[in-house]
Amino acid sequence: MKIYLVLSLLLAPSLLWGQGYHIRGQISGLQDGDTVQINEISHKWKAPLAETVVRSGEFSFSGDQSDPRGVYVQVKGCNGAVPLILDNHQIVLSGTAARNDSQKIPFYRFQVKVSGSPLTDELNEKLKVRVALDSQYADYHRRYADISNQVNKAAAAHDSAEMKRLMATPEYSAFVREDHRFFTAVDSTYSALFAQNKNSWWGPFLMEATLSYFSDEQKPAYELLTENAKNSYYGKMVHDELYPADYTGKKVPDFTVSDGKTLKDLLAGKKYVLIDFWASWCVPCRREIPNLKKLYALYASKGFQIVSLSIDRDAAAWKKAKAEENMPWPGYLDTQGISGKYGVRFIPMMFLVDHEGRLVSDKLRGEELAQKLSELFHE
Repeated sequence: MKIYLVLSLLLAPSLLWGQGYHIRGQISGLQDGDTVQINEISHKWKAPLAETVVRSGEFSFSGDQSDPRGVYVQVKGCNGAVPLILDNHQIVLSGTAARNDSQKIPFYRFQVKVSGSPLTDELNEKLKVRVALDSQYADYHRRYADISNQVNKAAAAHDSAEMKRLMATPEYSAFVREDHRFFTAVDSTYSALFAQNKNSWWGPFLMEATLSYFSDEQKPAYELLTENAKNSYYGKMVHDELYPADYTGKKVPDFTVSDGKTLKDLLAGKKYVLIDFWASWCVPCRREIPNLKKLYALYASKGFQIVSLSIDRDAAAWKKAKAEENMPWPGYLDTQGISGKYGVRFIPMMFLVDHEGRLVSDKLRGEELAQKLSELFHE
């Protein structure tokens, strides 16, 4: 279904629509009553910039965004999105959306053209390198799908002997080599992309948009940025993720969880509290839980508490994992962006704090965490 605009709108949109941005969408396949959101492209949870409701396959947004923002236009509670650069233009989205409800979270596959947005056109041009990488990834994963599926099946069955046998085969060794070559190519391709855009906000924005999280490996790319780029909205965002504030010995940010309890409430009567950020889909997070249970059993009676905060977007998946893990401490779904306040870049990430909320460490896991708690509770 196409969008048809009357001639007067095409001739004088600024007179009829006013200043600011105006997004008009007509996308067949969306359901009446769907809530469409404009969500900022960011590693941290942020409240939607705007929301509207689909009526007869149409929706519209109006607002003001004088400096560019990378955003996703997506249906609330669903995966799948239309990326664009939001600034003060008259933008038209036209195309189709096919809904798939076979997964836990519904998915919309969009085939949408974005018109009237020069910066979105520029974004698409810059991200052609990612399209090429996606094609390479799909190609070698197709070629090694059989051995990969066998390994995954053995892993799901906890059959370590079969996994060991499969991983020793020439096919799996070849798959590992291809995987290594691919991610080496990803690193070099993205490093070149960031360097080519080091003079403006595009550089740090592309870092934020193409990488799932930052580690110290991205610091050289950031340091290549010009001062103009570093001082931009996205330059400051990247800086804060790469060089987070060190709260060691200082009070961590306050927060309120879904049942109304504050951090102060959760600390009450405890000597030390471990704030654990995790998710149902995070394998390392769930591997850490048995260790946390052992430590909880050892020290809970001595004043140790754990508070688990899940960054899951799917509440049902979180509830299911929480029940499966049977964690005997308080657990909440992070719907308030607490992970953003704490600068969580990856999970699991844990913050051990004292009874006043002062950070002891955010770098403890496994045996190191066990050793630290042993020291603290045997002082």
